[in-house]
Amino acid sequence: MSVEPTTSNELVKSVAGVVVAEMSPADVAHFGALAEDYFGDRLGALRSIKAADEPLGFGIEVVGVALVQVVLYLADKAVDAAFPHLTENLWRRLFRSKQTSVEPLTAGQIDATEAAARSAAKQIELSPDLTDKIIPLIVARLAAIGRP
Repeated sequence: MSVEPTTSNELVKSVAGVVVAEMSPADVAHFGALAEDYFGDRLGALRSIKAADEPLGFGIEVVGVALVQVVLYLADKAVDAAFPHLTENLWRRLFRSKQTSVEPLTAGQIDATEAAARSAAKQIELSPDLTDKIIPLIVARLAAIGRP
């Protein structure tokens, strides 16, 4: 699988888009607009996620806008953990140089990525059940980068 983003935002969007499509295909139609909103105001998105009266995923199904925001947030944290050395400028330089791949993540990096995403899920009080559905999909997508 080859993922060739030009920015880390595009990588987050690519990873999150696959997860949302798998978990809730009906939400794909408005994913692009919600992703742009998320990237435009990450702190606002986090505040709206944390503003829930009860932990996300307990007693109600997380769908629609809430699901997309949760998946984007967790993918964002996972990408930061997986590729901490790749800033926006470095992504641009990497792909301008015609290098079309990134080194695959090591087992340690995959573990650190999963731990960072799980920590972010706890921060927003995401239910363990929903955490266990979303995080493996994000980690698998990131682990596939750079692999044939």
